[in-house]
Amino acid sequence: MQVISSRCKDGENGLLVPVGDEKALTKAIKTVIDDRGKLDSMKQSCLSQDLSRFDEKNVYRTYEDLFETVYMS
Repeated sequence: MQVISSRCKDGENGLLVPVGDEKALTKAIKTVIDDRGKLDSMKQSCLSQDLSRFDEKNVYRTYEDLFETVYMS
């Protein structure tokens, strides 16, 4: 599966590995299994990022911008 995310920061809120690199994938999986602190830190970073991204005011502003763009077209 090839997934690229502009929101993923390697080692901060996820782990990125090159497509088709089984050794890198194995190493990444081993990292989260062996280092519970690293896993917890990445999970917390994801949660914080999502809570701010999907905050009610941010979602409202996004829809407001979208509607304005559609209306003005």
